[in-house]
Amino acid sequence: MSPLGINLGVLAQPLGVDPSWFISIWNTSNTSAGSSASNQVKLPLTSAGTYNFDVDWGDGNTDTITSWNQAEVTHTYAVAGTYTIICKPNAPGHLRGFRFAQSGDRLKFLDVIQFGGLQLVNNQGQTFFGCAYFTGASITDVLDTVGVTSMSRMFQGCNSYNAAVNFDTSSVTTMFNMFRVANTFNQPINFNTSSVITMAQMFQQASNFNQPLNFNTSSVISISNMFVSATNFNQNISTWDINQVTSFENLMVGVTLSTANYDALLISWANQLPFSPSARTINFGNSKYTSTNQTVVDARDALIAHFTTAFVDGGPA
Repeated sequence: MSPLGINLGVLAQPLGVDPSWFISIWNTSNTSAGSSASNQVKLPLTSAGTYNFDVDWGDGNTDTITSWNQAEVTHTYAVAGTYTIICKPNAPGHLRGFRFAQSGDRLKFLDVIQFGGLQLVNNQGQTFFGCAYFTGASITDVLDTVGVTSMSRMFQGCNSYNAAVNFDTSSVTTMFNMFRVANTFNQPINFNTSSVITMAQMFQQASNFNQPLNFNTSSVISISNMFVSATNFNQNISTWDINQVTSFENLMVGVTLSTANYDALLISWANQLPFSPSARTINFGNSKYTSTNQTVVDARDALIAHFTTAFVDGGPA
């Protein structure tokens, strides 16, 4: 049995389950402003999507969906409760477009057993934005993100989510707000970030996150507010290439790096000076440096000389 009280044994096994099926779990009773009624589910399809799939609503009823806004996208149950919904694409690419964007039935969406043939519209982002009860605990495969360029707000507000994120990110250019307020999330991240331009607010208020981030940041322009209030975050990011960064504002407000991690960052980032002339404000939170290490002191002084508008840290250790 799952934590939701649903027997997932048969569905989670390959036998009898088509790998193209998108299988998810919903609770109709979790209504919110703008949602369907307490005995309904409305699939979060988008006008930019492509659809031709059969949906098994989990109560013995089925529909065929070919348009994002046809009436059958909303299903009414005889009894309110928790249901397993299976979307079965009739051809590859015919279940493309799924996006809550802090609206609709975001609180009714509880979990995924299999992403299957579900695909995202490449440049939309906000896939699970606002799905506060989405745990990811039952996921058995990996979401197809080939070609996706935006993961903006992908898990923002997913307060219960703490599952693996082994996505193909080779085409992604924006991770803006990706895990903002995902305050349970603390999973390893091994993203290909070679094309990413903005990581602004990526982990803002993701208070439990503390994992190594070996990111390729050679194309990144903004890391502003990236860890604002990520109170547990304490990793060595000294290897980041920040030559293209123009916005560092409020980078680590509320964060305390270890002195060793902060010292390494100061030395490495000072060695990359000068940055863009528009990058004049930075905040390292409560992080303290080794004042008896002249190399560290010189590096910090060089950074202070560059960040003329504001340079904030916790002072000497």
